[in-house]
Amino acid sequence: MGVSVAILFFILWIIAFQKIEEKIIRKKAASLLKKGDRTRLLGKKIMLIGENGNKVIGENFTEMIPKEIISDIGIYDDMILIFLIGYRGY
Repeated sequence: MGVSVAILFFILWIIAFQKIEEKIIRKKAASLLKKGDRTRLLGKKIMLIGENGNKVIGENFTEMIPKEIISDIGIYDDMILIFLIGYRGY
């Protein structure tokens, strides 16, 4: 009985994990927007991927991101998160 409950809990956790994670990311993004002007951090941007690095073009800025400082990339249905060394997300 105890093993079957644990297996059922594990299966439900696997199914719900992606939705819970996405909800947490959206909630954190919304709280960042409420704290002040974070347009460089959040919002729609154009990214040009090249051999020497990535160029991010926003509404009011253009920035080069060298490949050496990218630690991880998260790809979702409606967004792409680029994690830099020393930062939480871009």
